[in-house]
Amino acid sequence: MPGHSQRIRQGLTLLRQARDDDLEFEVLQGGVSGAYTYLVDLGTGPKVLKLTEATSAPWVLQRAQRELLFYRELEPQISLRVPQRLASYTDGTGTNALLFVAYRPPEPPDRWEKAHYRHVAQQLASFHAHF
Repeated sequence: MPGHSQRIRQGLTLLRQARDDDLEFEVLQGGVSGAYTYLVDLGTGPKVLKLTEATSAPWVLQRAQRELLFYRELEPQISLRVPQRLASYTDGTGTNALLFVAYRPPEPPDRWEKAHYRHVAQQLASFHAHF
């Protein structure tokens, strides 16, 4: 089983973002996708790298495929603010990779002010109007 550094290098190679120098990275946790998720520094600012291996559990593979399809097919058609995808890869057997500009998750709703709720409501209304 590859370690994190090797896994990151393999993923970046699939995304045509190969690096020869030492990589600085942080393992990110807390997501529900089941993918390996990293904060990586590629010299152009922090990026989020999500990797799913073909040997992952079936539910992980299904979530990865849905996420990849969302960013490739649906995201360009909608007006929701989502992380900016820089690159994506799939081999059709379950190996998937996504590279995003790093983002800061929003504050929990119990810390929001009225403007936050209004903004979310406007985005949802825009999304529903599209479909």
